[in-house]
Amino acid sequence: FPHLEEICLVNTKVKGDLRQIRENHFPKIKDLDLPNGVYGGGSFDRITEAPEIMRVMFYLKKRSPTLFPYGRFMLSHDSPDTYEVNCHHSREPPFWIEFVKIGPRSGWRWTNCVHGGDCEIHWLEEEPDQNSQEYSQYLEAMEKEQPGFYKGFYQPPTVEQHQQLLRDIPLDPVLQMMENQRRMQ
Repeated sequence: FPHLEEICLVNTKVKGDLRQIRENHFPKIKDLDLPNGVYGGGSFDRITEAPEIMRVMFYLKKRSPTLFPYGRFMLSHDSPDTYEVNCHHSREPPFWIEFVKIGPRSGWRWTNCVHGGDCEIHWLEEEPDQNSQEYSQYLEAMEKEQPGFYKGFYQPPTVEQHQQLLRDIPLDPVLQMMENQRRMQ
């Protein structure tokens, strides 16, 4: 389909695999909305699926920058990797995935969609040359993008690791007061 620009298969029973799209498939595609029946098309079933799917999505997005405009995808609620924790929303598990662009460099990371709730970035492009002007801009932007609560994690922590983080890293005093009030209601 060399002239096809939009594919919207949401709410269909189409099955497939995003990884099977090749360079010569849909060369003019600008909008690609896939159902959950397509591997990589909706939510992820397992945390371990993310790296491969995000590489494919990045390749497609690089070829057609308008693809995946929202840039966030989630771990399925039915995934055996999910768990629930009774905590402040800023400390909820990072079960969303988002694309990240810092200076000229692109990657992806797990997040809980709250400021400070990001895991470390999985880079999909090399760091800029240290002698280039882009490098200083990149370093400046990187300082603003440091992970908070999930520093050191490249994927969501296990429930045990998450519980340990909650014990080890105290909640900001103002947020703690708000959380205590919420629990008393």
